[in-house]
Amino acid sequence: MKRGLLMASAALVLAAGSIGMAGAAPTSGGSQKGTNASAVPGTPVSATGGVSGFNAAMEIAEVGRQQKDPLILVAAARAVLAIGSTPGEDAAKEGAADKAKPAATTTGPATKVAGASKPLVDRLLADATTYARGDQAMLGYIRETEAGAGRGTTAGPHRHNVELRAGRYIDYTERFVGGQLAEAAVVGDGDTDVDVAIYDQNGNRVCASTRGGDREYCSWTPAWTGNFTVRVTNYGRVYNNLALLVN
Repeated sequence: MKRGLLMASAALVLAAGSIGMAGAAPTSGGSQKGTNASAVPGTPVSATGGVSGFNAAMEIAEVGRQQKDPLILVAAARAVLAIGSTPGEDAAKEGAADKAKPAATTTGPATKVAGASKPLVDRLLADATTYARGDQAMLGYIRETEAGAGRGTTAGPHRHNVELRAGRYIDYTERFVGGQLAEAAVVGDGDTDVDVAIYDQNGNRVCASTRGGDREYCSWTPAWTGNFTVRVTNYGRVYNNLALLVN
């Protein structure tokens, strides 16, 4: 693949990092009964931002690693940072995984030193630094990106960062707008199998992603505005350093 094409891809990833805000939410469904999911596809939060932009960034990041191109990896890191992380401590509920998976899906290390895995953005920038091979202009670009990594937001699309212990789940309560496409994505450090499931306020499961590995994606359309539980489960034998993104 030509470097020019890679640079163009990086530009697209940076564009994907621009977040479109959802605007004012309709009236909550309150105590509505039934399953809060519509058969009619909802409108996206934004054309290129949020969770969709994140997924595009992760695909481009894989190309960057294959090509050992630091520019692509920095662009992917910037797209993730544009989403913003939740400030302070995340309010979440953690518990034991409610079921076991076949051994074939729990491949990975049997032990892992606590804190050995870096957060997603740090991993992307560390690989970019390695591939920069002392290029001072590129290293300056990486340092500039690192300097902007501390900001956070809970408005619109955002991400949670968590070290999820082996055999445990974690629940986040998120509010999604009726008639608007709702999305949740998870990406981990590559060491365990992770699943994601979404439950409405009445306990109905409205979406699940259970493929192998630790990159999962769910999308659905709420019939009314309400709270949902986003459950991420780690089926591995060691902790996983995860980023959960919601819109």
